[in-house]
Amino acid sequence: QIGFEKRASERRLTIPIQDANGTCRDIRRWLPPEARQDGSQKMLHWRTGHGASRLFPADQINNDTVILCEGELDALALVSNAIPAVTTTCGATTWPSDLSAAFNAKTVTLLMDHDRAGETGAQKRAESLYAAGAKVKVATWPADRTEGWDVTDELHKHGLDSLRTIIDDASDYTPAGGDPGPVLRSPDAQWPQPQPLPAALPSVEPFESRFLPEAFRDWIDDVA
Repeated sequence: QIGFEKRASERRLTIPIQDANGTCRDIRRWLPPEARQDGSQKMLHWRTGHGASRLFPADQINNDTVILCEGELDALALVSNAIPAVTTTCGATTWPSDLSAAFNAKTVTLLMDHDRAGETGAQKRAESLYAAGAKVKVATWPADRTEGWDVTDELHKHGLDSLRTIIDDASDYTPAGGDPGPVLRSPDAQWPQPQPLPAALPSVEPFESRFLPEAFRDWIDDVA
């Protein structure tokens, strides 16, 4: 359950991070904007050693179509509005490639924050997810949204319908160079009919005795 951590200097929102088996592996500690005036960090892990990057909420990855956003609160806001969504417990510009395998054969829409870090993070995620066999779409914020705009801002200021429109208008990701992409590893993937291998063998250069070590070169020549 989400709760609060009350300390003398600050009061952080606590978000338990569970693995696929429901075991709590970390607690993320979010500090509200009004309490960050002294330069305190926005989000912290519970303690050293619990900071492995994980998908949150873990159960949302079971959906065939999912939003990949930036931040636990954004993911919870989407899920509470019946929109399947996940985030990762690492920073916006970080994306461990091993997380991408969980998205194979899924449709993933990237909806990162409206800032430079979000753009950088979206690019890294798109490249990795595409290579892992996901169909990737990238949502963009309207031009009039301010720097740092995110999912919760859109919900509070413009409502759910506006957010859904932004998601629906997301464009397909195409890698630079027009690479055709990987073969999906989905069990439902349609594989082409196998083709026979060519029977002809390529020609090779004739073997020469000088390729052999001198110590037994004459013996090999005699036997041959």
